[in-house]
Amino acid sequence: MLAADADATAEAGDAAAAAAEAAELPPPVPTDVLLEFEQKLEADISSVGLTLTAVTGVIIFWRGVWSLLDYYMGDSVLGDVCCIIVGLTIVLWIRLSGAKVATSFWPPG
Repeated sequence: MLAADADATAEAGDAAAAAAEAAELPPPVPTDVLLEFEQKLEADISSVGLTLTAVTGVIIFWRGVWSLLDYYMGDSVLGDVCCIIVGLTIVLWIRLSGAKVATSFWPPG
């Protein structure tokens, strides 16, 4: 019985020494690297959420315009050609005018 108690005490002492050594070891990744990664991850998550919201808004707007055009122009070749011409005119006007569209998507500089 005394030998078993001595073995149990020795094992407990070894476990305590191992725990003390583990507490003294530095973390595998420096904490400043972890904090920087967490901040970048939070920024990425918010930008992904904002992007998904913007895409949803664009799709809803596009569906509304499409529905209105179908209602007023009908399904005819003439209506399709008119939409292509008007759409290209608007895109070319924006492009040639040099207007900056959605400057918030790119960083300043």
